[in-house]
Amino acid sequence: MAKPTYFHPDSFVDEVIKALGLDDGNNHSELREELVTCLSDRIMATIFNSFDQREIKLFEKMLADHPELDPLDAIMMIAPGIDGLKDKLERNINSLYAELVHDAAKVEEFMVIGQTKN
Repeated sequence: MAKPTYFHPDSFVDEVIKALGLDDGNNHSELREELVTCLSDRIMATIFNSFDQREIKLFEKMLADHPELDPLDAIMMIAPGIDGLKDKLERNINSLYAELVHDAAKVEEFMVIGQTKN
């Protein structure tokens, strides 16, 4: 992956679909939705895993002091202050990209092997 596209889910999804050889003009809406979910999950897991005691206390305090605040909004307000988060996000998103493309290639390889045995 040439550059981080994690804040542009459509770009990330387009890159994965292209790498998988599925850029055939079909919409692939279910695949697109699943890829966006995978991306979102990876981003949230990276942010949560980067929280230390200070961020956890700040998160809890924000939600207690501002019950109208959505937990996701609170997380996104805290996240920019986490040292090294951008690098972690880039590493983990690039890792997700590689996993998606590599795993798909493995499935295709096994399917081809299975077809040649029949």
